[in-house]
Amino acid sequence: MELVQNTLPTNVQELHKIIIFLQEKNKTLSEQYANLQHQVLNLIRGQYGRKSEKLSDEYFVGDLFSKEEISPKEAPEPETEQISYTRKKGRNGHRNIPSDLPRVRIEYKLSEEELDCPCGCGKKLHKIGEVITEQLEIVPARIYVKQHVRFKYAGCVNEAKVLTAPMPNQPIDKGLAGPGLLADVIVNKYDDHLPLNRQSERLARSGIDISRKTLCDWVMRCADLLDPIVKVMREDLLSFPKIHTDDTKVPIQAENKTKEGRLWIYLGCGSQAPPTAVYDYTPDRKQKWALEFLQKYKGYLQADAYQGYDKLYELCEIIEVACMAH
Repeated sequence: MELVQNTLPTNVQELHKIIIFLQEKNKTLSEQYANLQHQVLNLIRGQYGRKSEKLSDEYFVGDLFSKEEISPKEAPEPETEQISYTRKKGRNGHRNIPSDLPRVRIEYKLSEEELDCPCGCGKKLHKIGEVITEQLEIVPARIYVKQHVRFKYAGCVNEAKVLTAPMPNQPIDKGLAGPGLLADVIVNKYDDHLPLNRQSERLARSGIDISRKTLCDWVMRCADLLDPIVKVMREDLLSFPKIHTDDTKVPIQAENKTKEGRLWIYLGCGSQAPPTAVYDYTPDRKQKWALEFLQKYKGYLQADAYQGYDKLYELCEIIEVACMAH
């Protein structure tokens, strides 16, 4: 039914037909609009969201600006989520196993009965080759007790003096944890983001009762041991021609509350040496912290527009590089 502008019939029945037609038309367009709006939303997610999110090709309904009408029966029902979470396999897929990993060979042989030739000639089958299938396997962490046995020596009866063989210095004097366990706790906490309470629970599954507080004391002790290395890294960082820096908020547990601290990252790059990254914690975001850390630096500093850096550019031999400049 086509309508001519400014021309309406005077017959009531014809007017009813026109109203019904327009209602159906409006319903169809409303459903098309809802579908297209959902498509645009998914396109935005695919364009600006995580790169692993891909849209399904079956969902699209023609061209967005197509003049072709889609009836309500043909239009797909809007779905709450039409994103396919799939990841393409690499060229070698799961076969890309490092060659330097140790191999444990498990052989599968036919029994003596199965070695009989199936043709009934009475001869035995003989080996002509191998089919090797590789799969990755892991042995859970093995916890053991290291015994430091120091022998005791005595001289003659008249001297009555006993000597005990010394042992090497340990990270924590007379402590329960060995160097390997301390390193494992630190890597789990700071690299794998595994909180100390969960590490305590994991040790408990092996029958070892070590509280979160004890683990925390170990981490603090290791921080003291690593402090000289951090100081050397800081000196190395200040020798780079360019430093990137930024800070972020970190929640700090205090008595009966949580306060806000700051963690600053300083990344040195632009020379033949590998990049050096140093983290610096401060209780707040005052200007003095950046000035204290970089007061001896001479070079380019790439940072945001935080006013705390302004005095660095005025007092020190530092060249400002805007955060979006490359």
